[in-house]
Amino acid sequence: MGIQIKKFNESVSFAEQPAESDLKDWSTAGFRTVVNLRPAEEVERGLSPSREEELCRELGLHYFHLPTTLDSLDEAHMKSCREELSGAEEPIVMHCAGGARAAILAAVLHAWDEGASGEQVVGMVERSGQSFNQKLRERVLALADAR
Repeated sequence: MGIQIKKFNESVSFAEQPAESDLKDWSTAGFRTVVNLRPAEEVERGLSPSREEELCRELGLHYFHLPTTLDSLDEAHMKSCREELSGAEEPIVMHCAGGARAAILAAVLHAWDEGASGEQVVGMVERSGQSFNQKLRERVLALADAR
């Protein structure tokens, strides 16, 4: 595979922006759903959301576009994403530009669904190889414990 996929748990992994070849690799690897968190205007590199959706459909992957910025990472947005993804076919790979927003979403939804604490999910993210700066770490802790 071209870009590194970081496994959060058995159901969810996250990554940075994929290329067309990465989507093919994800399909071959058994992923069933792709979640793109990049806003449409954030396409300075990589596929546009419409092109990514088209490729996913061609590859038999389910596709969700849930535009997420660091400013929109609040409890209401997380609840909206959770609702959108309920029933999504697993395993899921979430992506953004560099993986941080995808890691945050995976961590918070896991905390809410499994009753894990903020500290537990931050540890899971860090063990996957993704790191957070202090500000993002604090946001994950607050959101995870907000359930």
